[in-house]
Amino acid sequence: MFILFVFARQIWRVMGLRLVAVFLITIAASGGMACAAGPASPLRVAVLVEPDLPPYGFPLDLSAPVLLRILSREGIAAEALSADDVANPARFNAERYAVLVMTSGTAYPAAALTNLHAYRSAGGCLVTSGFAFYTAYGKEGKGWEVLKGHAAAFQHGSEGLGTGVYRTLKAGSNPPMRVPTNVIEFACSQPLGERERITWLDETTLAPGDQVFPLLTLDDPAGPRRPAAALVRHGCKEFNGALDLWLGNFQLYYDITDRNVIEQVCLRGVLWCLKEKGCLDGAQFRERLKILTGRPPIPELPRNLFYAEEQRPWGESFLPKGKPPARNLLVVDTCGLAIDERVALTCLQGLIAREQPRVWLIRGWSAKHDRDWLQQHKLAGHIDGWTEVADWSQLFKQYSGLYRGAVVADPGLYRGDLLALNVAMCEDLILAPPELAARLGLPIKVDLRGRFTTYAAGLRWVWSTYGSRFNRFACDTMHPSRLGNCVFDYAYQWRMPLFWIAGTKDVYQGGADVSEEFSVMGGILARMAPQSAVLGFPSHGEGTGAGEANGVQLVSRYGRGLVCTDSMANLSVMSGVPLDHLPQRRPAPPPLERGKLYVAMAMSDGDNLNCWNAGFFRRYFEHPEYGSVPLAFTMGPCLLELAPVVAKWFFDRAVTNTEFICGVAGVTYTAPQYYGAGFATPEAARSGFLKWTQRAMQALDMRSLNLTPGARELMADYARGLPRCDSLVHGWSRELGSSVASLACVLPTGMPGFECATPVKPADFAQRREADKLYPARMVIADLEALAREPRPGFLYMIMENWSFDMENLAYIGRNASADVMFVTPSQLAALYRQSLFRPQ
Repeated sequence: MFILFVFARQIWRVMGLRLVAVFLITIAASGGMACAAGPASPLRVAVLVEPDLPPYGFPLDLSAPVLLRILSREGIAAEALSADDVANPARFNAERYAVLVMTSGTAYPAAALTNLHAYRSAGGCLVTSGFAFYTAYGKEGKGWEVLKGHAAAFQHGSEGLGTGVYRTLKAGSNPPMRVPTNVIEFACSQPLGERERITWLDETTLAPGDQVFPLLTLDDPAGPRRPAAALVRHGCKEFNGALDLWLGNFQLYYDITDRNVIEQVCLRGVLWCLKEKGCLDGAQFRERLKILTGRPPIPELPRNLFYAEEQRPWGESFLPKGKPPARNLLVVDTCGLAIDERVALTCLQGLIAREQPRVWLIRGWSAKHDRDWLQQHKLAGHIDGWTEVADWSQLFKQYSGLYRGAVVADPGLYRGDLLALNVAMCEDLILAPPELAARLGLPIKVDLRGRFTTYAAGLRWVWSTYGSRFNRFACDTMHPSRLGNCVFDYAYQWRMPLFWIAGTKDVYQGGADVSEEFSVMGGILARMAPQSAVLGFPSHGEGTGAGEANGVQLVSRYGRGLVCTDSMANLSVMSGVPLDHLPQRRPAPPPLERGKLYVAMAMSDGDNLNCWNAGFFRRYFEHPEYGSVPLAFTMGPCLLELAPVVAKWFFDRAVTNTEFICGVAGVTYTAPQYYGAGFATPEAARSGFLKWTQRAMQALDMRSLNLTPGARELMADYARGLPRCDSLVHGWSRELGSSVASLACVLPTGMPGFECATPVKPADFAQRREADKLYPARMVIADLEALAREPRPGFLYMIMENWSFDMENLAYIGRNASADVMFVTPSQLAALYRQSLFRPQ
């Protein structure tokens, strides 16, 4: 058996999930679960395996590889099936498989619907989560795409699977979840992790005769029974005898407690389905439940830590500031270089920058922006010029005294290159494969090939070996594909730990284990200094990476936030520019008029520093209609420290009716309701965060701040911690029907507070915008007209989603809004609202 295990591990690393699944079948068939009577049962559990089918709504770490592993651990014969397999009645049917786990969450393969219906009609069991069978997907071209016009399949009938409708409670109204007495004998003594939205099964949408067994419920004595996870026994005529295990929705925020709970619920629910189908008798079922009760849980993330701020070794700036760049830079065009060559060159760039930034890299996909910002540094007087380097390899000879040799990554381990890069920055090495190292004359000092079977094990070793050498005030989350984009020079320069937690898609890569990676990285973050930054971005597309919500929540609980820089190169050079203050032009407000509706529009996603660096926001400032309507831009304050020349370019071109406000949440992007949750005194962590935020906002002369959704109850704390602010706005959108008066208030300090007044986008927004590029503007104008009968004066603060509202849409709103609507800046809105409070109505 040990030999088989070693063989399986090698297959996993080299060939991926599908061969492993076949190997698991062999083991399960020989020693798997027996039926109540004698021989091994032909009934198995099928697990849908489609790595590219978006898994939204399915528990993050109950992906197909994890399920196959834990089902096999419990002696349950499990087999991986593709969508094509599930669509094939000869391959997939109720005579062969007792249970199918739909790991795709909301999505379902439309081609398999007919056979799934037949499977259900024959009494087959489904394991689902989220809004199951809501979105139909088909294979179009290279991958899976939503099938437009295709009906959802959760209803009863000839084209539905009868799984019912799942409702979602509004943010901020969630009661805690509890575990009722249940048929799977599951008990939980720990509270489940917090989340902004909970999905619950609406029993009224099931067919008469269907029986629901709640496993988790919302603890709301005044409300109806709301199962947050449940088993369903179907008694309807279409699917009589079929069973469902619905796992709820644990996708929004990842919590290891949730993982322990939902793993138990899933395994116990599958065993219950198998018992109901005759594969286990009552005694066998209870014995297996007893075994599950004794399983040790995955260790929780560190909590109740002692909070203490520390002095930064480089000075008083929030992020590291190095020496000013050399007057004459060495410029290398990397467009024709291989990925390994670009990675090695970026290591050298960061290493050189420790003494003085001297190297500027031009990248193929961003050559225009890279050259333009290089020119701007010269125009601003921060450099005299540059020299184009024809032979980049000569730089390794010129600066050979700075590095010790090379480190070799394990090419067979997903993210093995990130592990090696951490070693490189701590050991003054260059990351390079053996062939490149030989060509550059780099002796191999560390070889990581074959060292680790999982990324989590490698990350744990990196921290235990080099933890004392790493920068304790900053780290970087980077998808491995970004390495070749030359974006880690700043992280290398300042020895910032690099990491990447897998998601529901990249968990299919060898060596991935989401729970282990959250646990290890949580431990690392707990040991770093609070009030610090995580550069990069924790998502690289749907299902790749921990995800924005999960990533922001994880770093927030340990007193740090996100600085979105995952596409920004040459920060080792740009951050050295000495510039620590930029003033804003702030005109006086117009006279207050009783009959007016005052509206301030602020562009979102300015905390995404990539948008400033890569030219996204330049399109607004260079548009011929820029300045035709008052407009604000959210900006991450760290832009002034990381790329001061970039920040100054925008401030210099801002007209008088442009304002820059802080976004989102403060000096970094955080989830304020979770900030400092890992400390025994989270309020002290939040207070420290607001001090850094106040300081960062002063440097950019910012007077307003946008809080993330779900942080409404913290607006008073923010007002007290940011006395120089003149207003706060909470959220990114509002439900239709909100009154104007309800969207503005006075906080306890006297500061005006606003709820975001932008209407929620309709479900078919993308299609409407595709047909009419001015549809976003028309939507806002129609909403403003609907508010015509509201009491005046009225005050609206709108956060305009930058991916939807280009300058043409914004100018259209300014031209076509009714005469009683007056557009102002956020500072003007706050001043006018204050005036209205002291004027007779």
